[in-house]
Amino acid sequence: MRLDKKIWSKEIVPIKGPEDLREITRGSDVEVTQLKPGKLRGSIRHIDIGNLGISVGQFSTEIRSKGPLHGEKVVLGTHLASVGRALHWWEETRPGDVGIFPPGIDADAIYGGGGAYVVVSIALPELSLMFSSENRLADPAFWNTKQLVPHRSPYRVRSRATAHADHLRHRAQSHRPL
Repeated sequence: MRLDKKIWSKEIVPIKGPEDLREITRGSDVEVTQLKPGKLRGSIRHIDIGNLGISVGQFSTEIRSKGPLHGEKVVLGTHLASVGRALHWWEETRPGDVGIFPPGIDADAIYGGGGAYVVVSIALPELSLMFSSENRLADPAFWNTKQLVPHRSPYRVRSRATAHADHLRHRAQSHRPL
């Protein structure tokens, strides 16, 4: 059985300059500034499964991005790799740290020397439901506060979100309905 195209979509966007990074995730309109000379290259893969948006990107040179990642959904993001330092809201981050970006809140990030990232955008009610068995994570106030959660955090955000993403990816690959 195939997934209905209304439920599932995928697009690959080539990056040939800063303007191609404006939509880091579906629904974003960030201002991107290239901080060092040279050609900015890379790609973004946007995957939508129902109301869940997943974007995986990579880029080749140092940038600064600033602006809201989504107007209506909570965005969870992490950088997978960075050639240089990575900062969010002027706080150093490491691969695996999870940034929580409430709807409409400006992201402010600097990636030194290029990097790779993954972001997931999801509506707050669905997110709270996913974490309903996790006391603090089920509270909408947790997701409505911009924050960085270190990869060694006591909150199981990363492992639970990864488990849910793996489950959705498996269903998409096997063409089973959600």
